Amino acid sequence: LALSNSELIHSASADVAKQIETVEAEAFIRSAFVQVLSRPATTREVTACLAFWERQAGELKNEDRVRESLVRVLFNHNDFVTIR
Repeated sequence: LALSNSELIHSASADVAKQIETVEAEAFIRSAFVQVLSRPATTREVTACLAFWERQAGELKNEDRVRESLVRVLFNHNDFVTIR
């Protein structure tokens, strides 16, 4: 929860989302995975993220906020917070 609610994470999510210069949702998702997790998204992850995108788009009605939300989710992804 600390990562989800942190002002630092909210700010970083906005910054990273702005750096990814793509319009289409799937392209944004794939770019965000590479940028945040340093690996490509699997087909299953892309499908889940697209479903998340659709739900968020319906609730937030603001594509910039949807992008920030997705990046924030990736900052909370197990691959981001776990050292292997």
